[in-house]
Amino acid sequence: ASIIPAKIIGAREGALQGAQKNGAVGTYAVGTLNIAADILKSNLNTATNYVGKVVADTRGTVNVTAPSAATTLTAGKAAGNGGYFQVLKNNSSKDGGTLTIDGGSKGITISGGSVSGSGGAIYSVTNKNVTIKGTTTLSSNTAVNGGAIYQSGGTISITKGTFTGNKASSSSGAVYINGGSFTSDSTNYSLNVGATGGVSDVRGSATATFKNGVFSNNTSTSGWASVFGVMSKAVVNLENVTVYGNRAIGGGAKDLNENAAIILYQDGYTLNLSGTNKFFNNTWSLSSAESNTFDIGVWTANVASSVNFKSGSTTYLNSGMHVYKSYTSAFTNNIESTAVLHSYQFRLAADVATINVSGTLDNNKYIISGGTALSTTVAGQGQTKISAGTFIVNNGGQATLNNISATGGKMTNDGTLTLTTGTKDGQGTGSGNIT
Repeated sequence: ASIIPAKIIGAREGALQGAQKNGAVGTYAVGTLNIAADILKSNLNTATNYVGKVVADTRGTVNVTAPSAATTLTAGKAAGNGGYFQVLKNNSSKDGGTLTIDGGSKGITISGGSVSGSGGAIYSVTNKNVTIKGTTTLSSNTAVNGGAIYQSGGTISITKGTFTGNKASSSSGAVYINGGSFTSDSTNYSLNVGATGGVSDVRGSATATFKNGVFSNNTSTSGWASVFGVMSKAVVNLENVTVYGNRAIGGGAKDLNENAAIILYQDGYTLNLSGTNKFFNNTWSLSSAESNTFDIGVWTANVASSVNFKSGSTTYLNSGMHVYKSYTSAFTNNIESTAVLHSYQFRLAADVATINVSGTLDNNKYIISGGTALSTTVAGQGQTKISAGTFIVNNGGQATLNNISATGGKMTNDGTLTLTTGTKDGQGTGSGNIT
């Protein structure tokens, strides 16, 4: 392996990895490694089977500093996990390593990582921090789980990044989040491909926050979630995001009911939306047929779950929301006071599900102009179907429901409820106004 011209303190693990895997460098115990990305590039071993990884272990710290010129790391191959970077811990009592990647103004591209396990570019199981900042792109990395990044525990923070063209054969194309905290700010995700989520699977009591980002033209190859799959007590926060042109392929006989840009599944999840969020032109296809899919699809099982449109937020769902199943525990959709939800389709078909409208639900069609701006709203073209569950308009809340088919469930109105064409079978009780 090449000798890296950088100060390495306590680098026993780096030496060990270098001997075993053709040129890895890293830190062990309380070691610290500071190295510029362009210097790192010249020292990575591009052997047929392995690339020399950068390993941060136990309480080691690796800082990849801003390059002096635009730099691309390529051809990171590994038989295990992490094509370029591993951020590890030895056991549950250790804090684990820390990794910082700073693209600076010139930029770092981490591309072509290919592993037989998880994390095509970065594999992180630390209890501490991974920070990616500056101009950093993760592209064309491949893995079984997490085409670009695999996270289990710890904290990952990404600012002003780009994820494009990453692939995973079993789970999510860009990022697999299984526990810990993940924050993405001003970062865009495009052309990522995964089996169960084009961008991310979030599970294992993880908290993931995506804000000020664009999610476009991502694909799930087994139906389900073209952008996010959320499950197992996970919390996902979306703030000021635009989600368009994403595609779910396949999914079998359950067709549209089991496919959406965001699928919420299993136990105890929470989805919060704040700021201004726009969903449009997300599709599902089976064989040669292609149609718009729901923007948010809800399944829930044995632990209470919720979707919350937060106070002061405005969300546009060009295809709408479908509460498809709710098993033994309640699902609650809260449109909080001063929140506005524009949803072209709104379907409630789950016995133990409740829709609480304390803000405004507008079931009209809207049109996006130029991919970002709201152009026009077309009154009367939305659709509402209520076949089970409870739909409540609270005092001060407003709901406009078009072409309504309410053949089951219960509607209670203590605010203002406007029903256009369709049938409501005598439903709509409460003290509020029904027009």
